[in-house]
Amino acid sequence: MNRLSTDSAWVSCIEKYCKVRHLTFQEIDERFLKKFKIYLKGNCSLTETTAMNVMVLIRLLFNRAIKDKVVSKELYSFDPGKFKIKFPETVKLGLSEKEIKAIENLKNLSNVERH
Repeated sequence: MNRLSTDSAWVSCIEKYCKVRHLTFQEIDERFLKKFKIYLKGNCSLTETTAMNVMVLIRLLFNRAIKDKVVSKELYSFDPGKFKIKFPETVKLGLSEKEIKAIENLKNLSNVERH
């Protein structure tokens, strides 16, 4: 359900950008993807990572359409040398072993807190 709500929000961004209800695969070329990425980061205030996640959704839909023979592989804008989905470097933060043990040893937690 979480994936559905996220994907629905991203599809809504696509619809707002295109100002039409239906977008054809023929319209999704490199130029469209570059301009749409700028729109996502500017008008929608998405981070680079979130904008790339939207592009992954578009690529997924494209791949399914190609597999189902709905669209020709020649229209695919994600081949090498074309639009590249590149996620920025991120710093992973986590708890130390000491912090994890402290949480595990907490007492008098409610059922909700224990879950």
